[in-house]
Amino acid sequence: MFKVRAATLSDSHAVQEIFRANIENAEWLPELARVSDFAKSSEGELVFVASSNDEEVVGFVSVHVDGSFIHHLYVRSDFQNKGIGRSLLSSLQHWLPVPWRLKCVQKNQRALSFYLRNGWREVGAGESEDGAYVVLEWRRELTVS
Repeated sequence: MFKVRAATLSDSHAVQEIFRANIENAEWLPELARVSDFAKSSEGELVFVASSNDEEVVGFVSVHVDGSFIHHLYVRSDFQNKGIGRSLLSSLQHWLPVPWRLKCVQKNQRALSFYLRNGWREVGAGESEDGAYVVLEWRRELTVS
């Protein structure tokens, strides 16, 4: 069982490690774009963590509240495919106005498939230093499964 809660200062190290590991293993991300300082990358965002029964942080989501923009969603590799990403997103329904948006690098097929399976729809596209991306949107009438 996992619990989603607001991140605290004591979660910083675990969140940074999950972020660093995911970025370092992101074969879809260009080498030059692999900034692995989560605090710098998420400045001004609200962060929520998923923790296990023993309070171990196993994933997180960071959100720009203005614009309801999901900036980061990462789960520790040994806890992936256990519903944690869906739980983190579902927890936002209680307070974050819809529609929600995010950008997903097209080469990140695993993440793109996850979002599309969970009711997100493509509403735009663009190009960044990370490569081509799609803009995805989620609305309340679309359900996070």
